[in-house]
Amino acid sequence: MSTLEAIIHEARYIAAELPNITALQDALKKAKEWAAQAEDLLDPHHPFSYLDTLEELVNRGRPIPVRLDLLPQVFYPSSF
Repeated sequence: MSTLEAIIHEARYIAAELPNITALQDALKKAKEWAAQAEDLLDPHHPFSYLDTLEELVNRGRPIPVRLDLLPQVFYPSSF
């Protein structure tokens, strides 16, 4: 996500229309939201990680076109 943030930041200085920047911004927003939810569920102080909640989170994370570092940990929580 940090690479994507840097690309979006640098694109502000390009004096041309970059239609894909909007798509990148949307993907980054979704990735950040997903990562925040994943971190919350993987927090050992979180009272319960319900299976359906984890499955929903994994299913929403798969199509996001950004590498989500926590996706394998949510998918296989015992490896966390």
